Amino acid sequence: MARRRRPTRSLEPVRPPAPVRPPIASSSPKLRRVVDVFVEYQLAADKWVTTKGVNAQSPALGTLSLEFPPAPDVLSLLIGDCLQNLRSALDHEVFRQSQVLKGMYWSGLTHVQFPVHADPTTFPVVRKSALAGVAPQVADLVESLQPFATPQNHETQVLDLLHLAARIDRHRLLHLAAAQPKAYGFDRYRPCAYGKREQTVYCWTG
Repeated sequence: MARRRRPTRSLEPVRPPAPVRPPIASSSPKLRRVVDVFVEYQLAADKWVTTKGVNAQSPALGTLSLEFPPAPDVLSLLIGDCLQNLRSALDHEVFRQSQVLKGMYWSGLTHVQFPVHADPTTFPVVRKSALAGVAPQVADLVESLQPFATPQNHETQVLDLLHLAARIDRHRLLHLAAAQPKAYGFDRYRPCAYGKREQTVYCWTG
């Protein structure tokens, strides 16, 4: 009697952890919206990774095949929403402080913003317009975070990356996302159809 060939077995992922809600001490509606969207992104990403994001199969005993389909557009949209809300929260805070200090009818309100500038020679002109409404110590703090001020500073690099990524998302293509398992593990199962001996299979977390 011919030996029955073992069929390809689809492997199931580990249940993803609960989404993490970053703590926030600010009353900024934009920043609070960022947190809400980030939680929504975690839920959507975990659902995709554990349902369609990783196609894992065991075509033969002791082997593992992983396929990573393209990410759905909804993940790119959620990432873009996070970027835009984060970047605009900086501008909103400069506007809020300028309005408190100068008044809601100050003509310079139309020009205030949180600049991200790479050229130290032209920044004084930018500062004179974009930061004219905030207190001098606030303007000094913003200037200290510019890419030209401390190029090796991690926070400065993150700010520069946020500015660039938000601009690309706003004017160019959507950001792409891809699934990548964060951990691999092993589990045991006893396949009744293929014998009584336990076999080792793979599992993953998204």
